[in-house]
Amino acid sequence: MKILVCEDEETILEDLRLRIEKNLKELMTDETIAVQGFSSIFSLYDYLDSRREIVDAIFMDIKLNDLSGE
Repeated sequence: MKILVCEDEETILEDLRLRIEKNLKELMTDETIAVQGFSSIFSLYDYLDSRREIVDAIFMDIKLNDLSGE
């Protein structure tokens, strides 16, 4: 399972990434879990654009400093 997290505050990003990874590993013991974090929407876009892989979920900050969801 591949999960991506985008959050511009580094401490929150790391906390979310670790919590998601820990909980999924406890729930899905037979599955390989990879949770990757991105601190800007642009780095997430670059990652998605450069790879042709299936991503199961993306968790996004509602309001990033470099791009507003408004």
